[in-house]
Amino acid sequence: MGSTQVTLTWAAATDAVGVTTYKVYRDGILIATLGNVTSYTDTGLTAGTSYSYTISACDAAGNCSSAQSAAAAPVTTGPAPDTVAPTAPTALTATASGATAVNLTWTAATDNVGIATYKVYRNGDLVPINTTPGNVTSYSDTGLTASTTYSYTVSACDAAGLCTGSTAASATTTAATATLTSLAITCPTTITSGQTGTCTANASYSSGPSKAVTPIWSTVLGAAATIDATGTITASTVTVDTAVVINASYVEGGVTKTASATVTITAAAAPVPAPGATACTGTAKNTAAISIDGGIFKQVGESL
Repeated sequence: MGSTQVTLTWAAATDAVGVTTYKVYRDGILIATLGNVTSYTDTGLTAGTSYSYTISACDAAGNCSSAQSAAAAPVTTGPAPDTVAPTAPTALTATASGATAVNLTWTAATDNVGIATYKVYRNGDLVPINTTPGNVTSYSDTGLTASTTYSYTVSACDAAGLCTGSTAASATTTAATATLTSLAITCPTTITSGQTGTCTANASYSSGPSKAVTPIWSTVLGAAATIDATGTITASTVTVDTAVVINASYVEGGVTKTASATVTITAAAAPVPAPGATACTGTAKNTAAISIDGGIFKQVGESL
């Protein structure tokens, strides 16, 4: 059975002499006289219409069974073929959702029978069938590449497979978010007792270039040296070389990285006498009101 024809079949009738003819009635009207057969195809019908059929068997003497008393066979032809394509989806909008996804929305299309599905095309290629949406008006395209422009169209399709595409819409995914991966600090190897030096810090990321940063600084053995928020080390006066550990801690995007460096504070050198100088010796007496300028060495020609 189709939209314009019906095929009838029946069991053969019996007769004392023999059946020679079958007559086919549609809605009580004779439409065909056949030989001794048991099937007939009625054509030229109207789609989506109900019909009722009866069969009359006749013998060679012209005796026929009553068509009116035969059991009727009702049937409805199928719908007419769909030859009208849907309208195009309108107002297609593409919006980047981070670095790896684009969200699409559109206004629904219309069809004389009904929309069966929408198909999404990215840069002219159909999005894999297992992710093609059904009769919806939005779609999220995921697994994309950061900092990349994508062009989309959406086609509305009916059950007959007729499709109409929309105009294009484009979106560019955002840059990938760089994650802090490490922290490195650079400090002087040594600082002379009573002098200053400077430490710097550099952060590295999962993507993109590294950059100078300002961490939180601290020291171990801070009596020998201190470090301020800018990374400036101030060395104390020490009598023997002293190793000081400089620590740095930096937080970005919820990730914390640390680094350390060792700086040696070198003891101040003892004064070096000039050639010919002699060391001052003796015990000072009654020096309450006396101040002495000079070093512990008496140079040639000097007097105390």
